[in-house]
Amino acid sequence: MDRRYYNLPSFQLLISESYFKTTILASIVVLFVCSCCYSIKHDTSENYISNNVENYTEAVLKEVELIYFKDQKNRRLSSLVIRAKDLICDTTQSALKVRKELVAVDEMIGFYLFDEEDSINVKRLLEITRRHGFPTLKDSIHQVPSFVVFMHSPDNQIEEVREVILGEFSHGRMSEFERDSILWHLDGRSFDDFPQGGVGIRYYTDKEVFDYLTKTGEEKFYPPR
Repeated sequence: MDRRYYNLPSFQLLISESYFKTTILASIVVLFVCSCCYSIKHDTSENYISNNVENYTEAVLKEVELIYFKDQKNRRLSSLVIRAKDLICDTTQSALKVRKELVAVDEMIGFYLFDEEDSINVKRLLEITRRHGFPTLKDSIHQVPSFVVFMHSPDNQIEEVREVILGEFSHGRMSEFERDSILWHLDGRSFDDFPQGGVGIRYYTDKEVFDYLTKTGEEKFYPPR
């Protein structure tokens, strides 16, 4: 049959069927892609823990406070010993003996207590952070600068702390100053690289630290009143 005389209605039907099938296929692909995108977005939102007070029970917040004050205890004791040593200006034999004893006490605090207790404090704060998110100051979750605890991480916990705090910062659960302060310690405490900022952060006095621990019954720094 002459090609000029093909059945036009049949050809149009073929074209329309082909168009219909192509449209169906394209729609399925679009729906599949959208479904995958929604699934990924949905999973991300479920796994994300926003940083707010509701994530923390009162008991957890109290524990975060206690961890901070325990972290500060030995450092404040060491500081008091150093100041007492520096106040002794006499060169008599008794004064020199007292200075020597105070130096020994300071070394004992640093050598025997810092690493052991720091390790315990860091481990517990890591556990709290993984479960509830980092208790950052920027969201007014509490008033103690708990990031300081991670600034005293022993060498064997440095990489674990680094991984956790970088993750917390990337999810918006830690301020830039808190992150930079911790990294300053983890990276070797270079004097020139100390982070700037942190305006308004409250750092507690020696008396406040000792009072807190005495009142909570964790330590007794004063005689009964």
